[in-house]
Amino acid sequence: MGKWAVSGPALEIGVCALTDDGWRQQTLEKLEADTLRLDKIAQQNGLECVGGTNLFRLYQCNNAKDIQYKLAKQRIWTRIFSYSEYWIRLGLPKEDGWDRLERAFRS
Repeated sequence: MGKWAVSGPALEIGVCALTDDGWRQQTLEKLEADTLRLDKIAQQNGLECVGGTNLFRLYQCNNAKDIQYKLAKQRIWTRIFSYSEYWIRLGLPKEDGWDRLERAFRS
């Protein structure tokens, strides 16, 4: 990939954030809570979590293409995989995106 240029201010912000134990802990707790929230919504809509991180989740379902299409109609972007018709990956929505995600699943 080569070297990536990162500006001095961006480096300084990164250092400040990563050395701030309170910020790191608060961020981790928020990500963990959001991950559980996404898993609950997915489970209520027939998806089973089979992997992921605190930033995105991998779910198994009956037809990933159908779910991707349904969510895309509401401008919720997901990833499906050419080697599995049953897997779909969702990222954590922004704070104002949770209601839209739930509405999209209901549509």
